Amino acid sequence: MIGVGYVQHMALYNRWQNENLYGTADQLTDEERRRERGAFFGSIQKTLSHLMWADRLWMSRFYGAQPPPARIPESASLYPDWERLKSQRVDFDAEIMRWAEGLSPNWLAAELTYFSQNSARDISGPVWRVRVAFLQPPNPSSRTSPLPADAGWREAAGHRPDDDAQLECLERDHPRSSRCRRPIR
Repeated sequence: MIGVGYVQHMALYNRWQNENLYGTADQLTDEERRRERGAFFGSIQKTLSHLMWADRLWMSRFYGAQPPPARIPESASLYPDWERLKSQRVDFDAEIMRWAEGLSPNWLAAELTYFSQNSARDISGPVWRVRVAFLQPPNPSSRTSPLPADAGWREAAGHRPDDDAQLECLERDHPRSSRCRRPIR
């Protein structure tokens, strides 16, 4: 079972990845962000809108926040304004951080039941197991990423040579592990 420290660390990791991803996307023109790229949700803008929707949906399941006002098909167009999406992302990442700071081991050990729109049924499981699927931010270097290969995301996001090793450490080890070379901000 994962612990509260892991959840808190992954909330930090989520915020860090979003800052990098949005910082890179912000350097693109509006036309480049909206260009259809063959990704699952089409454009970078639509993909980031969907991810914001998904985070809001998960948080509504975790602590009873208001669920997003759309279903999966509408999620890609929920945030058509780039400035509003960026602002909402920063605010919501701060909300996720506050939520993570207030968690208890008892909550992680509890059972969670939620209705899945996609499966059209109730799904139940230990919170900690369901929680592991949440806060896994997109990796802009993945083959499924809508960011163009030449977007220079690493340089634009301030990527340092040891970031890949550090992120591997985050995924492999406990966040307080001495095997990690430097703490994540």
